[in-house]
Amino acid sequence: MAKTFAFFGSDQVESFVVASLEAAGFTRTASFDNTKVIFTYSLNQSLLEDLYFGDQGLIQLAQPGSLLINLSATTPSFSRELNAVATVSDLLAVEAPLVLQNMFAQNALSCQDNVTILLGGEEDAVAQATEYVGLLAHQVSVCGGAGSAQLAKAASTIQKSATVVSAIEAQALYQATRRSSGALGEQVLYPTPINSDAAAVLDALEGGSFESEYTLTLFMADVAAALEAADDADLILPQAESCLHLLELLMVIGGMDMSVSALSLLYADEQTCAQHGLDWSRAEDAFGPAFTEDDDEDDYLGFGDAEGYEGYTDDEDNGYFGFPGYPGYSEN
Repeated sequence: MAKTFAFFGSDQVESFVVASLEAAGFTRTASFDNTKVIFTYSLNQSLLEDLYFGDQGLIQLAQPGSLLINLSATTPSFSRELNAVATVSDLLAVEAPLVLQNMFAQNALSCQDNVTILLGGEEDAVAQATEYVGLLAHQVSVCGGAGSAQLAKAASTIQKSATVVSAIEAQALYQATRRSSGALGEQVLYPTPINSDAAAVLDALEGGSFESEYTLTLFMADVAAALEAADDADLILPQAESCLHLLELLMVIGGMDMSVSALSLLYADEQTCAQHGLDWSRAEDAFGPAFTEDDDEDDYLGFGDAEGYEGYTDDEDNGYFGFPGYPGYSEN
């Protein structure tokens, strides 16, 4: 039993977790009778709550003394709640969200050198979990008690989301300027990155590849979780909200399984988008007629007056496009 583990949740990260642990000599099992080490990863809060607290959830089914390791991004408040419930149920729970050095690499998840795990929870649980999560990442950073690792993850995601969008928009400006003016000369080709994250974005764009194990769907889940953490703290983060809306738009037109670098295609012409399998007519179906020069600027994508984004599901039950549990933001 000591060399077994179970994994429950999204298949987006399942393969890399299972492969890493099996390579280290562990055997995966689906039976709670055969293991006391359980990994989880969910794409949204609702699924995570069902996974742990549902009628057939892990809190009920896991053996006493089992170690529950949640790899997904969620809110600090959820992690504190899970830790409290696990404690009274004679279980150990730790939060272990993933942080990627380069989210655009094709092997972003399976390359251990690219993965850092933030670890939070009670001291004895963290000590036990370190052995296992260390097999998935090149670095394990212990953050503190329950909720601390999720707070650090949310802060990292907020910064990375801003860097991704700003670097993509910087490149879009260079491309648009080159198309409209030949006076700059051939030597002005590429914006200068301001940090390593921006450099990773621009390198991915220069390579022209939109494939990665870390897909748009996974990044959306991380950004949505960070915004939910802010919402719990009664904080509005307009910049992160804007990033989420761009991600939603790309998902609608067909970019769900693409790398986050595919956000750059939102600034490309329709023909280029079509070459990569994106269909802007889906956005019209979701959001309404496309914006034209004759439309009022305040009505761009249906955003005007006090209406909010028309077409966005903006309630606590349904959340954003398939991300139930993450409510709308800036509701005031």
